[in-house]
Amino acid sequence: MKSKKTVSIIVGLILFFLVSGIVIYLINDDTAYVFVEVNPNIQFVLNRKNKVVEVNALNEEAKDFLKDTKLKSKTLEKASQEVSSKLAKSDYVSLNTKNIIMINTVSSKEKRNKKLNSTVEKIIKKEFDQEDLSYDLIVGATTELIKERAEKLNIAPGKMFLIHKAINLGSKQSEKELAVKSIKDIQKEIKNLID
Repeated sequence: MKSKKTVSIIVGLILFFLVSGIVIYLINDDTAYVFVEVNPNIQFVLNRKNKVVEVNALNEEAKDFLKDTKLKSKTLEKASQEVSSKLAKSDYVSLNTKNIIMINTVSSKEKRNKKLNSTVEKIIKKEFDQEDLSYDLIVGATTELIKERAEKLNIAPGKMFLIHKAINLGSKQSEKELAVKSIKDIQKEIKNLID
């Protein structure tokens, strides 16, 4: 029979590893936010495996556009293809003038941001080329204003991009108030403003 001390040590170690695992998981949050903006303006929320866990309409046009789509649980590739195909055939894009499409990704890893941006860019190009549409893609670009504000607040441009989204959607919080929040909390603010 094991002594109480041995059992206590084993239970203590199990609790230590369990709590450590939870803390590491929370610190290494691999959620990514992909924005595709044409008007409609759409946001995909991805898990660490790049599956869509949430789709947000960032304006009224996007609410109408997304009404009959079921994108949750699909890979980013499949969701992007579905949205791009629908978009290329919709009245939201012009046949006679150049369409401006912005793609931005916010995650904790710059390498992942570039890869996700590239994935969506290729899919949109393919769909718009098939429909013979004129377009300009602006990928992963943040404005000089966003870069300047990010430097002034000592935060990453991606985080400033989310703050800018929240403020444009009507957040009552200032840039400084949002800057001290986590990316996840800023995303919650955006979601609350959309709903």
